[in-house]
Amino acid sequence: MECFYNVKTLDGRCSAALIRLKYPDTTFIGVDYINKIQILNFLHPASKIIWIVDYSFPLADMKSAVNQGYALKWIHHCHKYDYFGIKSIDNIESSSSVLTWQYLNPEIKVENMPEVIKLIDNYTMGKENKKAEAFQYGINFFSKTMPSDVIWRDMLQADHCGIPSLVDVIRQGYSIMNQIKYDSLFT
Repeated sequence: MECFYNVKTLDGRCSAALIRLKYPDTTFIGVDYINKIQILNFLHPASKIIWIVDYSFPLADMKSAVNQGYALKWIHHCHKYDYFGIKSIDNIESSSSVLTWQYLNPEIKVENMPEVIKLIDNYTMGKENKKAEAFQYGINFFSKTMPSDVIWRDMLQADHCGIPSLVDVIRQGYSIMNQIKYDSLFT
């Protein structure tokens, strides 16, 4: 199984980390819209399932993968498609990490999902939320936030008690925000 994820966004990296927690043997391939790749160049012939989270390949590339027998699980909050057997899991009102959580955990109510995902959702969807903005600064201070980083495992587990705690991350984020605000007074 392969998972292509948007390597440039916290939303994409969190979505991939959620898949990694559920399917640890998955191969993860970070992609972005600047360095375009062709999906078929990265697929292992034995793989039958391809995850694409917080990213969109050209429809022709995805159709080609489907025609070669691959099953696509495409989760992206920006697009809605049902085209040649390519169906997206989407909701323009939610982030990809929320949609991935919902897909992987249908038995858990959305309000019971980890606070981390709610903060990413608020930040990604442009909702005015200082706590979400502080979380964004803080988590990037503590980690590169790649899907394999331990911080995701710790933050996304229901019984999270790791170091740093979510409170630590948000507190560090507020410190960074205050420093930026202070520095801007002198520029």
